[in-house]
Amino acid sequence: ASQPNDPAALIQSVDGVTALAVSGINPTANITLSAQISSPLASNEQDTLTLELELKKAETAFDFVASHQSDPVVVTGSQAVSASVKITNLSEGDYHWQARVRNKANLVSNWVFFGGNSDSPLPAARDFRIDFPPSSPTGLKAVTCQGNCPTVHAVALSWTNSSDSDLASVEVWRSTTIGDTGVKVVTV
Repeated sequence: ASQPNDPAALIQSVDGVTALAVSGINPTANITLSAQISSPLASNEQDTLTLELELKKAETAFDFVASHQSDPVVVTGSQAVSASVKITNLSEGDYHWQARVRNKANLVSNWVFFGGNSDSPLPAARDFRIDFPPSSPTGLKAVTCQGNCPTVHAVALSWTNSSDSDLASVEVWRSTTIGDTGVKVVTV
């Protein structure tokens, strides 16, 4: 048996279909990491290959030990096939990753960094960021305006903002039809 080829065409995506660019922001806790894997086989030879990944927060150095792996894929000849791993329940933060290929004889390819960006010094350049949208405001109250009102049909709104550190603003929308998005009134 010979060492498998290095993984090629590394891709990261939010949904397993749409590519997420280097340094891209993912608003979910899930990421799918993929690559083309192959082995230098004769056209009639078969091997079983597994894509191995090491995924770390950008402030953590690689230790060159796989943290995730794909299901094994049987390949015939030297033609590349796609392999992917869906990783779930990630926390917010910046991440970097690398990939290699392992065959059934436990021979491995070289590690290949995703994105061609710098992984040293730490923190490494981010390959992607998990950044959840801020939580919605809570405790919304609407009361008919009393006293010094700007118009006859004024309503005073109050709410409690999310405590998320990346909350930039709250948009207030108005509609007279239930279920209709309406029109934006103000951003505060």
